[in-house]
Amino acid sequence: MANKEDKTNNREELNAISGRLKILENRYNDVRKMIDFVETNMITNQRKTNEEIRESSNEIYNLKRSIEEIQNVILAIKNELSLKSDKEEIEVMKKYTELWDPTRFVTIDQVQKMIDEIKHHRAEEKTEKRGKK
Repeated sequence: MANKEDKTNNREELNAISGRLKILENRYNDVRKMIDFVETNMITNQRKTNEEIRESSNEIYNLKRSIEEIQNVILAIKNELSLKSDKEEIEVMKKYTELWDPTRFVTIDQVQKMIDEIKHHRAEEKTEKRGKK
């Protein structure tokens, strides 16, 4: 009888251990599924993050190029402005212009006309002198 009771106890223990083993296997499978799910999500998130980093890098590169272009334009404007006359230089030029008074200058056509008139006048004087002799 003791032998039968031992066998029954052993069977009950074996059934209990077997039940616990099934529970542990189910938990292990559940944990494995969760790990697979987490790994899949991590891979998906890593790809998204890498794409966002690439896009951000491209945007930063484009911003740097835009900033360089703006700096070049500003430098060109600065150089152009440095070539312009300041107020003092304009005042000096105004004084020289007033001193020389270019409105009193003669043109080439006016000089040519004066020369022609002088030649014509001298020619008339020569003909008058010849006529008197």
